[in-house]
Amino acid sequence: MKKILPAQAFRKLAHLYTEMQDLYQRHATALGLTCDGCTQNCCTSYFQHHTYIEWAYLIHGLHTLPEAERALYTERAQAYVHQATHDLASGQRPAIMCPVNNEGRCGMY
Repeated sequence: MKKILPAQAFRKLAHLYTEMQDLYQRHATALGLTCDGCTQNCCTSYFQHHTYIEWAYLIHGLHTLPEAERALYTERAQAYVHQATHDLASGQRPAIMCPVNNEGRCGMY
């Protein structure tokens, strides 16, 4: 099996994400779905599993951001982990806004 270099993997993943976003947007528009004013924000979903490449791509993206923005997201992520730990210990499924969300939109992509 041919080894895929990280840069190649990231390019392929970025292309896949672009295709997914384009298809989602096309169908969402046809159905009248929008993130604007949404009270059931997907960005509060509790994700427990990510693949290694998704994790690596997120870290890669964080390192491309200005230091102040990266520090803000890190601070939010620490608060997220604290709250999620508390919620889980209380027997509740966490419903916390994603640390990289800015005014209802993803700050990474």
